[in-house]
Amino acid sequence: MPSTKYSVRNGDVEVDTKSSKQSAVNLADKLADENRGETFQVFTSAGTEVHSVTRKPQGSHAAPWTRTDSNPKVDDLVIPAGFTVAYTRSRIPAAVARANDKSGWVVVTPDETFEAKDTIEARQITNELGEKARIARDEAKQAAKVAKAQERADAKAAKEAEQAAEVDAA
Repeated sequence: MPSTKYSVRNGDVEVDTKSSKQSAVNLADKLADENRGETFQVFTSAGTEVHSVTRKPQGSHAAPWTRTDSNPKVDDLVIPAGFTVAYTRSRIPAAVARANDKSGWVVVTPDETFEAKDTIEARQITNELGEKARIARDEAKQAAKVAKAQERADAKAAKEAEQAAEVDAA
């Protein structure tokens, strides 16, 4: 009676053959760890797939305390001495800066500088500033609508006065 052989494959390419299922699975797992993003499968000699493994490619991320962003809206902001910009807010002209000695945070805006103990508090401050900016934008839009409506009403009244003057002159 022939024993079952297990082949480890990467796509259509046979990488290796093992006599035990566990050693073939272990090899597939090891190869997947070494070649992230590729799929390795274990098949029996009859062609039945018994194991498949793919490892996600390793992501790239910034090491803690090294992330910095660039935003032209905040280029004119004066960051206090001893602080480094960690990130910026695009809705409002604000920069969140961390202390170089990791002792705290500040939120710098064109008008004011706010101290924060951590990024959670900095986020709350920037959210409040963003909400105030949104309200100010909405009020400015409404004022512009009112001014435009008044302008149209004035133009209409002037046109009616002009037509009335033409009728009186005739």
